Amino acid sequence: MAALAPLRADAANGELRDLPPQEVVRTVGLREVVALALDHNPGLGAAVADVDFAKGAVTAAKGLDDFVIDAAASWVENRQPLVTGTPVQQPALDDVRLSAQLTRPLSTGGRLGLRLSTEFTRTEFATERLDPMTMAPLGFDRSASTVWAPALQLVFTQPLLRGIGVHTARAQRFRAYALRDVATLNRATTASVLVRDVVSSFWELAYAREELAIRKQSAVSAREQLEIVNANIEVGKQPPSASAEVQVSIALRDEDAILAEQQARERSLDLERLVGLALDARAPRLAAAEKVTPIEAVPGAGEVLEAARKNNPQLRAAYAGERVAMVDVDVTENGMLPQLDMALAGGPTGNATDVSTAFNQLARFQAYALNGSLVLSAPIPNRTARGLRDEARANLHKAKLSTADIKLQLETVVLRLVTQIETARRRIDVLASTTDHAALDLEAERARFAVGRATNFDVLRRQEELATAKLRQARARTDYLKAMAALGAVTSEILDRYEVVMR
Repeated sequence: MAALAPLRADAANGELRDLPPQEVVRTVGLREVVALALDHNPGLGAAVADVDFAKGAVTAAKGLDDFVIDAAASWVENRQPLVTGTPVQQPALDDVRLSAQLTRPLSTGGRLGLRLSTEFTRTEFATERLDPMTMAPLGFDRSASTVWAPALQLVFTQPLLRGIGVHTARAQRFRAYALRDVATLNRATTASVLVRDVVSSFWELAYAREELAIRKQSAVSAREQLEIVNANIEVGKQPPSASAEVQVSIALRDEDAILAEQQARERSLDLERLVGLALDARAPRLAAAEKVTPIEAVPGAGEVLEAARKNNPQLRAAYAGERVAMVDVDVTENGMLPQLDMALAGGPTGNATDVSTAFNQLARFQAYALNGSLVLSAPIPNRTARGLRDEARANLHKAKLSTADIKLQLETVVLRLVTQIETARRRIDVLASTTDHAALDLEAERARFAVGRATNFDVLRRQEELATAKLRQARARTDYLKAMAALGAVTSEILDRYEVVMR
C-alpha cells in the first residue's frame, strides 16, 4: 500500500505536458483503479463484514434443528438416628439416578426424544422389638432393601395452539435467511455504487486533466500570438499598444489554467478517497490513462426498465426486507393464540433387586409406564401479544411502502439516465467535427492576420473557439461515460462489465 502513489487522471487521448518539476505522476488504467477500490474501500469492506455477520446468524438459526443430548446424574444419601417408640423407621437411604436423553426438535414446534434412565435405591429399615408382656422396648431389628429401576421412554411434546407450525417454530431461520439476502444485496448495491462512483470520478479526473491541457495550450497559443505582435511592433507594422490586448488574454488564460489545475487536484483527491488510499500531501498524484470506449447504442427504455426491476440489488433487498417483516407478522399473529401444550411419555420399565434382572425386565417389556399432560395458559386481555402483532403489521406496511417508493425512484432514475445518455450521444455527434473546423478557422485567421486583414482580437477569438470546442467535446464524452456507468449500476450490469465477482 505504501508503494502506491495517489491517483491522478490524464486526458483520455493525450499526455499531460508542462507538469511542475516536483510532481511525479504514476499512470494507471480504469480497471486497475476499480480493483484498488474493491480491495481497499472501507465502505465496501463494512458491507462484506455485514454479509459475514448475516451468514453467522444463518448458521446459528440452523441450530434449531440440531439433535440435543442431555445427561444427568444425582445422588442422595440420608442417615437418621433411631427414635424409641416408633415401630418402623428408615435410618438410612441411598439413591442414585442416571439418565441420558437424545432429543430431536421438530419443525412443527414440538420435540421428540428417547430417554434412558435408571435408579438405584438402597433402603435400610429398623423395626422396634417389644416385650409381649410389658410392651417394653427391647431394641431394633434391622433389614435392608436394594432396588434397580431402569426405564426407557419415548418423550413427545407439542404445542397445539401458540407456537405450532414451521413458520412460527422456525421463524428465526426464515428471518436469518432473509436478513442474509438483505446483507448480500446491500453488499452488491455498495459494490455497484462504488464502481459507478469510481468510474465517474475517474472520467471527471480525466476531463479535468484534459481541460488543464487545453487551458495551458490556449495560453501557449496566446504567447505565440504575442511573439508575432512584438515582432510586428519592432518593425513598425503595429503600434506598441497592440500587445496590450494579447497580454490581457494571456493573463486570463493563465488564470484559467491555474483554476483547472486546482480542479484536477480536487478530482484526484476524490478518486483517492473512493479507492481508499491513504492521503499524503507529499505523495505523487496518480494519473489515469484510458482510451475512451466507442459510443454504444442507446438502450431502449423498456428493456432497461425490465432489467432494472429484475436485477437492481437495492430493490431486491427491499423485497427481502418485506420477507423479514412478514416473518414477524406470522410469529406475532400466532402469539395471539392461547398456550396449549401437550406432553406424552411412555415406555418399558424394570424393577428388581439386582441390575441384571431389572434390565431383563426392561428388554422383555414386562412392565411399562405411560403419562401425559395438557397445559393451558392464556393472558387476559392479551395486550402484549396484540401490541406486538400491531407493531409487526405496521412494519410490514412500512416495508411495502418503502419497496414501492424504491421501485418508483428506480424507474425515474432509469428514464432520466436513458435520456441523459441519448442527449450526450447526440452532443457527441453534433460536436464531432467542431474541433477540425475551429482549427481550420484559426489557421485561416492567422493567415489573414499575417497580411493585415485580421486583428489580434480575431485571432484570439478563434483560439478561444478552438479551446471551447475541445472542452465541449470532452464534456459531452465525460457526461456520456458517467451516465453509462450510472445506468450500469442501476441494472447491476456494471459489476459484470468490470468482472466483479461477489463471492
